[in-house]
Amino acid sequence: MEKVFFVEKNTDDPLYIQLYNSIIKEIEVGHLSGDEKMPSIRHLSNNMGISRTTVENTYAQLVSEGYIYSQPQKGYYVTPMTFNSLRLRENNIRQETKDIYLEQDTYQFDFTGEYVEYKNFDMTLWKKNINRTLMDDDLELYHMGHPFGELRLKEQICDYFKRVRGVNAEYHQIIIGSGMQGLLIPIARLFQKRDYHIFSIENPGFNTAKDVFDQTNYVINPIGLRDHVLDVKALRDYKKQICFTSPSYQFPYGAIMPMNIRLQLLDWANDSDSYIIEDDYNNELRYIGKPIRSLQGMDIHERVIYMGSFSTLLLPSIRISFMILPKPLLASYFEENYRGTQSASKLEQLTLANMLKNGDFGKHVRRLRKNYRSKYFLIKGYLHKHLASYVDIEIDPAGVTCVLKLKQAYNKKRIYALQKEYQVRFSLLSEFMIDGNLEKEQYIVLNYRGIEESKIEKGIVQIKEILCRLY
Repeated sequence: MEKVFFVEKNTDDPLYIQLYNSIIKEIEVGHLSGDEKMPSIRHLSNNMGISRTTVENTYAQLVSEGYIYSQPQKGYYVTPMTFNSLRLRENNIRQETKDIYLEQDTYQFDFTGEYVEYKNFDMTLWKKNINRTLMDDDLELYHMGHPFGELRLKEQICDYFKRVRGVNAEYHQIIIGSGMQGLLIPIARLFQKRDYHIFSIENPGFNTAKDVFDQTNYVINPIGLRDHVLDVKALRDYKKQICFTSPSYQFPYGAIMPMNIRLQLLDWANDSDSYIIEDDYNNELRYIGKPIRSLQGMDIHERVIYMGSFSTLLLPSIRISFMILPKPLLASYFEENYRGTQSASKLEQLTLANMLKNGDFGKHVRRLRKNYRSKYFLIKGYLHKHLASYVDIEIDPAGVTCVLKLKQAYNKKRIYALQKEYQVRFSLLSEFMIDGNLEKEQYIVLNYRGIEESKIEKGIVQIKEILCRLY
């Protein structure tokens, strides 16, 4: 029976690639069976009106990949093989991927903060600075980035964060990476070698940090909150701990750690031979008053590792984070990691350095703060207008999250089901709890980072509809 393969001559795709794909498809679907003879090169060339060279190149590629084999003086034959398991796996992967994207795309009102609203990032400004980097620093881009980050960016970080956050550091204390997770992994390993095995973290808190230390065999010690900030007294059960905290903006409550608690925490670290990882992820997003001074800037005992990220202020896709190590840790860290490679884009690092130096970054942050401030007052007003009868509202004039306490606990599966039904997506507080899963939920968390202002009230009305169904 004549075998039919298809090629399109009026396209940019090479003919031998088209023929190659067509033959593979026939083999995989079973139209060409094992040990079946393939058409001769001359026959296929004449029938399809293509050159013999095209067919020869196609057959040579198929032979090299094992789809067909040749027998001298006889021709080419299909290699016997089974594709059932391959096709089954491909179908499963395709369906799983489809399900994931369907789930992400089905919510009309998204209060999870997994993306940035388009107007909160000036793409023209970013492109201008990238172009400037490409013109002025093109020769540097031909070389790999420094494993600990570009010097120019580290110098600008020192200057900028000293001014806006009171951070005390020299450039060689700064380590740059593509995200906090990538920076925390070598820290976990470093302290493991120093016989530290306990990782204490606010509960609720930043689960990604917990996961890093959990995977490196630390004992995870969830620390409860008192007035929505870390309960320092709960830390005193152990010596030699790593304590992860967000003193300037506790996640997700947004509370500021009072000065007396900060001093207690610093004294505890020094007295117990422990270290503090200060997560300063929302360092500048305050809408009333000035940004809070960093804990690291108060530390006289070299016990605080300061961590910051530009992803919140720029775009989630621009993965530039940094940490500032106490000087006594530098030698050990460099010795352990000098063979590593830099995970953050050198082009983006140099571009960000230019923005920090020429003032464009400061302009961007002021614009961002203005936009988020407008959203803060909008969402605060709409929450009191529509949800005051259903929840207790806790919203701080900083960051991009607010916590709502329901009048009573409800089944989590029921809440998730209603989210899909009403096309509104938000987080539950238990998603950020460190110590286990709860069947019922009494707190919901709204993040207004990405949702457009025009959708905020409509989204809150949908949440009200959900709560009406629950009550």
